[in-house]
Amino acid sequence: MKNYDGPPLRLMEVCGTHTAGIFKSGIRSVISPRIRLISGPGCPVCVTPTAYIDKCVEYALTPGFALVSFGDMLKVPGSREFSPRGGLGAGGGAAGDARASAAQAVSLERAKGFGAHVELVYSPFDAIKMAEREPGTVFVIAAVGFETTAPAYALFMDEIIARSIKNIRLLTALKSATNAIEWCIRTESSGGVLPPSDGLLRNPAPPEGEDLEGLPYTGRCIRAESSEGVLSAGGGESYAIDGFLCPGHVSVITGSHVYEPLARKYGKPFVVAGFEEAHLVHAIYELARLAAAGSGQVSNRYGEAVSEEGNAKARDIVDKYFERGPAVWRGLGEISGSGLYLRPGYIEYDAGSRSLTDDAALPKGCQCADVITGRIDPQACPMFGKSCTPENAQGPCMVSAEGACGIWYTFGSVDKGDVPR
Repeated sequence: MKNYDGPPLRLMEVCGTHTAGIFKSGIRSVISPRIRLISGPGCPVCVTPTAYIDKCVEYALTPGFALVSFGDMLKVPGSREFSPRGGLGAGGGAAGDARASAAQAVSLERAKGFGAHVELVYSPFDAIKMAEREPGTVFVIAAVGFETTAPAYALFMDEIIARSIKNIRLLTALKSATNAIEWCIRTESSGGVLPPSDGLLRNPAPPEGEDLEGLPYTGRCIRAESSEGVLSAGGGESYAIDGFLCPGHVSVITGSHVYEPLARKYGKPFVVAGFEEAHLVHAIYELARLAAAGSGQVSNRYGEAVSEEGNAKARDIVDKYFERGPAVWRGLGEISGSGLYLRPGYIEYDAGSRSLTDDAALPKGCQCADVITGRIDPQACPMFGKSCTPENAQGPCMVSAEGACGIWYTFGSVDKGDVPR
């Protein structure tokens, strides 16, 4: 790949773990500059809207409730301020005029300093003993993730129902990574997103005469500020994605067949990859080969873990408890059919997940929306490594270990020619 001299290629790795693996192995330094690897929306924490974070904080600060979460959620800022005297302030909506600044917005970590009841766990099943030990406390589980983690929450539902535990609720931000992949294709195939005069970024309208097969134009908005200016189909830098490095863990559940309709419809290659250096090099080579040939096909290069059919039992138990619905993605807007919510028969276990549709504006100058859609690399954001670092994260992509900005900041020195520090 070092000597590749074919057409320029933009290849998106959807999974944050792939992004980290590529950096750790130094792969970028041994491939042609004509092959550009870009990061996609593969970090579930990074695409969780502020309304969800605000609701988590609200529960944690409410007497009689406890918020149960994995560690990567603790530092993500919401949109509301908090004062010991006045409590939580109003949150910012899509336009974000009333939102707290990044420095003032309350995260779960900051809320703990104000006395919030936040429990850090390594598995949702840890909450069962807590709930049995404190029957007078309602434990709200921050259920965040993609297809990979949804089966665990379905099994968790099995267990708490079998034990007749009534003081546990799920606040879900479970999403489908495959829906986001199609969203990215739709966006770039429409020539990018055209911000109207109000500065709000809208989902791309479907091409004339076509429906979006579950991804309708919704008109929902989020604010975007980009140094790249207005994206246009008429010229300037191309944001086209030539192929996708598909997430290995997600594909274990979905199977490789889930990418076949996308490959046929859009004429783009999809290559499923593992996480070791050899896996990644082999998969990137295959993806570049197929993309250069303009081949719209699926290639599974992680056969030891991913089958064509995937894990049908895992999908079945997810379907038992969850159903699809629209979900808001931080920096992207609403993607129809991309969210997983508890079915009506289990609504007593839900903590209000469907109502969390507001997403405050990203902090002024933050370009996370451009980063997670592959329009820019993280270091192109003016805040990267300056006002925004993992210790003082301003945008969601810098907070999580799977976020593109956090990975580029942490591992950029592995490939010094790629990320100046």
